Order: sequence, then C-alpha cells, then structure tokens
Amino acid sequence: METSSGRFCDNCEHRHISTAAVTWCPDCDEAFCSECIIHHDALKIAQFHRTILLAEFDKLPSFIKNTSVYCKDHDQKYEFYCCSHRQCCCNVCLTESHSHCEKTNTIQHVVKNVKTSAVLEDIENDLKCIMVNLDSVFQNRQENKTRINAQKLACMEEIQTFRKLANDKLDEMEKSLKDKLASDVEELGLDFDNLLHDLDVHKRQINTLKEELTTAVSIATDLQVFLGLKPLELKVEEELSYLEILKINKAMDEVDLVLDISSTMRAQSESSESFGVISQSRKRNDLELDVRKKEQAQLLLPSVNTLANIKFSEKTQFQLPTGENYIQILGCTVLPGGLIIFTDCMNKRLIVCDSDGNFKRNIPTSFSPRDITYINNSTVGVTCHSAPKVVLIELITGTELSSFSTIDECFGLSFLNEMLTIRITGSFLKTTLTGEIKTRFTGDGLTHCCAVDDRIISSHHSNNSVLCYQTNGDLVWQFQDPELQTPRDVAVDENGCVFVTGEKSNNLFAISPDGQSGREIFNALDKPYVIHFDKTSKLMVIANDTGSAKVYQKK
Repeated sequence: METSSGRFCDNCEHRHISTAAVTWCPDCDEAFCSECIIHHDALKIAQFHRTILLAEFDKLPSFIKNTSVYCKDHDQKYEFYCCSHRQCCCNVCLTESHSHCEKTNTIQHVVKNVKTSAVLEDIENDLKCIMVNLDSVFQNRQENKTRINAQKLACMEEIQTFRKLANDKLDEMEKSLKDKLASDVEELGLDFDNLLHDLDVHKRQINTLKEELTTAVSIATDLQVFLGLKPLELKVEEELSYLEILKINKAMDEVDLVLDISSTMRAQSESSESFGVISQSRKRNDLELDVRKKEQAQLLLPSVNTLANIKFSEKTQFQLPTGENYIQILGCTVLPGGLIIFTDCMNKRLIVCDSDGNFKRNIPTSFSPRDITYINNSTVGVTCHSAPKVVLIELITGTELSSFSTIDECFGLSFLNEMLTIRITGSFLKTTLTGEIKTRFTGDGLTHCCAVDDRIISSHHSNNSVLCYQTNGDLVWQFQDPELQTPRDVAVDENGCVFVTGEKSNNLFAISPDGQSGREIFNALDKPYVIHFDKTSKLMVIANDTGSAKVYQKK
C-alpha cells in the first residue's frame, strides 16, 4: 500500500514487494517500512544513523530533499571533502581525482557544527535584511502612489479654477490637458503596481526561504543542511542582486506631478496654443536600502562560476546609415526605453536607433563626438574629439545644454551616482555635471572607461591589458590574456563581470569581478570597437568603428 507521500519501502522494492514506507534514513538515503526499519536499526553499521518519520521528511524544503549523500558518478557515499576544489568526494573520487590535493578532510569534520556556522548565520541575516528592504521599498512606493493621486486632485482643481477665467475657446485644450494628466497618472500607476507586485512576489519568496531554512535546521541532518547550502545561497544571491538592481531601476524614481500653467495663457489666453503642461518631477530616491557587502564565511562550500554562466542570444544585427563623410563610431549607450545612441565622429552627429536596429533620427552636433554616457531621461554626456571638453545634450530637441573644459584631450566617459568619470590624457577625472573636479589621479588606461561602485575599469590597447582602479588611483588588478588583442571599450554587467572588446583579436572577453580569470564569450567578430551593457534590460550592444552593430540579450 502506498503512503500519503507516495513512497514505498526501498528495501522491499529490491525484493519486488510494494510496502508503504513510514521512515526515512538520511544516511542510507532510503525509505523503510515499519518492519524493515527494525532490521535496519539492529545493524551495527547503522547504529548511529538518525532516522526520521516520512511525514517529517516531507516537510523539508526542496533544496534539502533534492540533495543526495551519494556520489552521482560512483554511487558511493560521500566520505571526504576536498578543500582545494571545494567538492564532496567518495572513496573513488578521492583516489582518482584528489589524491594529490593539498588539503582533504573527512566529511564528518567539515559538517561539524554546520547548523551554527557563520555561513548559515550570514544567510539568515541576508534573508532578514532583504525582507526589511522589501518592506521599506513597498511602503515607499505606496506612499509615492498615494501622493501623486493627491497631487492629481490638486492639479485638477487648479485647472478648473483657471478654466473659469477663460472663454469657450479653451474647451478643447482643457480636455487635452486633462487627458494627458490622466494618461500620466495611469502610466505611473501601472509602473507602481507592477513594482509593488514584483516586491510582493519577492517577499513571499523570502518568507518561503525563511520557513524552509527553519524547517531544515530543525529536521534535517548536518550533512543534509551542508549539502543544501549551495542552492540556498544561490537563491539568496539572486534576491541580493534584485535589491542591487532596484537601486538603479527607473521605477524607484521619486515621481511628482507638476502643473505648469503657461505664462502666455495667463497674459493673453486667446493667443496661447496650450492650456498648460503636465510634467513629471523626478529625483533619485533617497530611500536607503541596507544591502550589506557580503563577505564569504570561512566554510569551504562549492562556489558559483560566474563567468561560466554568462550566456547571450543574438537579437539583431544592422549597419548604421552613412553620412556625408565616412562613418566613424567611437561610442554608444542604451537608454532605459531601449533606444541606442551611437557617436559618429566624422559626421558630427549622434545616431539614434531602436533595439531592433531601426534607424530613428540623427542629432547633429557642433563638434566631433567621441564617447557618450546616459545622464537621465532626456540628457546624455558626450566627450569631444576636436577639443578638450564634455558637452551635455538634450535629446528631444538636440540642444547642447552646457559644456565644460577637461583641460587635456578627453576620451572615455561614464556616469554613476551623479558623478562623471572622464578619461583624459594620462589621468582620470571625477567631476560634477557642471565640471567641478572632485578627484584626479594618474592611470595607464588609454581610451574608454566605465565606473562601477567605487572602482573604474579601463583598457590599454597598446599593451593588451584591462585595468581596474580604486577612485583614489590605487590599481586593484590588471588582466591580460594572449587571446585578447587590442582591447578597446569596456562595460560591466549586473554581477560585476567586465566585458571588453578585442579589436585585433575580433572577439569579446569576459573578466571576473576580481580580475583573476577571464574567458572568450564571442569570436569571429568584425573588429569590435564599442560596447555598452544595460543592467536593467540586460541588452548588450557591440559595434565596430565603421558602423556594423549587433544587439544581444543576456539570458
């Protein structure tokens, strides 16, 4: 007879007998019926096995139940742990693959006190931290949604009051403005609802992980908990990554509705063509998310190979339109809505395309543009090839809003946390949007650069190296590989992995966040020069200087 859990006694099944199982032995990794468990417990080899009722076993989370104490290659029980490879081993594994490893321990020694280990405490703290942050974000977004709805009513009242002073000719303009207001509120409301729903999903996931962890600690064996830590850590890392992405997510902007009644209409209503303007006042959300820097506890668990997990699918490839002169692409960036902007140095223009490669328009410039970086919804920063300056350009009208001198010839440009990072001859600058220099230090990178957290990534095509600096100028790491030749542009993904184009080697390389390892992602490219990775949409754009471009989607 089958149990409610659907399990039969494994020992009886070996004799082709179907008997309902009632007990589970984690050490044997088998279920036993009420009769077989008596014989099991009488065996000398099983005298220290801790059995549990199947009803209790079924309460364990999947990351515990789906692990096995037996080697999948040799069907022998794990007896050892290789600290060098961070891998569990059976006797055969130890003899064949780990006999020369410097440090191996018995599995009993490694899992000792695992339930009170630092790594388990870290996971519990991470889950608590994530839940606190999700609650804060959820409340913050709800308050913002309530505020804009209240502002909507205030705007409507002001519109009605002003409308009384105008004549019937304003009816059509009034309706148009109200429709725009309602449309904005509806669009913003959908954005908030989507984010709140997403936050609620993550909260439920965290609660589930907390409950599963509590159950695992109270029911599972030390070995089961130890083996289940890896998938649990992966899930926690995913949630931590989600919090990091929230920091730069457009949906986290503080949004306010602002009504600006046209001054022309106030002075002479009949000559005005607009009743007013509904705009969205956005500023960076000052809500503090307490995301602690995770330090790996000194429990030798298997690590995740971040580089090995990087996969892309090609979305499209296209050729940028030529201009009066031959095309020369020196930089690109991706906007939050998916638009891609390229700098064409020789034709003094910015080329705007969508993510499918469809040409949208040119934005003429008064200078030869070099590199480009996204500032906000309507503004980009551009370095000048023909003069030592950075120019801020408004995208809707193409107006050059302002510019400032960089003293020396400028190359790469990156924007992060309201600060510009600029690569100039022999040095790096960190400035405000008005050009006020906050930091300057000497560095060996030659052209492009990318700011990430408290570090700056740059390439040096002359000696085929990629360099990482702290913002005080200290060199953190330098990466070189024979397969990476003439590195040009650099970008960083959501996990901190660095992407760099190899112009001479015709490939794309990925480098680990610590700069200790790298691997080729794509080869057979056509002299790739510029690259940009958008962390929100996970779109990556690669182009050569003659305008041949490809768009990839990270999986």
